[in-house]
Amino acid sequence: MSRLVTILALLALAVTQEYLPKEGPMPICDVFTKDIARSGINDFWKVDQNGWSLVFSALPIRPNVITEVTFYLVNGNGFGIGCGRLDKTNEGIDGVGLATDTGLKWNKNGPDAYSSPAIAGDKIKMTIDMRPMKYTLSFAKNNLDLGIAYGGLNLYRSDIYIYFGINQVGHRIKVIDYKVIE
Repeated sequence: MSRLVTILALLALAVTQEYLPKEGPMPICDVFTKDIARSGINDFWKVDQNGWSLVFSALPIRPNVITEVTFYLVNGNGFGIGCGRLDKTNEGIDGVGLATDTGLKWNKNGPDAYSSPAIAGDKIKMTIDMRPMKYTLSFAKNNLDLGIAYGGLNLYRSDIYIYFGINQVGHRIKVIDYKVIE
């Protein structure tokens, strides 16, 4: 009986949870966009202090689908792109991603070799596969598939967000495409 109650509670949560829309401009959470300027809804650059400035999606990623986000590196390459659970009290991230300036993939255990560094003008597509038995994060650079960065991720929760960071003054990144494939 308790198993049935648990399943019903999870289904109720899934039905009431508001997720990122299926496509269009990616809603951004302004709470964490310190030291960031923007010329449009999805166009960001670091304007003053050194250190990381983080930008998060306002809503979590949908479960059981593939989410694709394409970033255009307008100026510079000092960006971190990824997804994960957020600790909104101290802006910490429990997630995985790609450092565009080094080409290293990273998680809480540290960085690993993955690709060559990106440069201004590159398009980086991040693909998050939240389908059962997949749970992968992969990237493509200028339409060249870089393969799975992380597989078997614990991304089945309902609070996984897209995020990116800017770590250099004057570096600029634009979210040019966002879509969900069911």
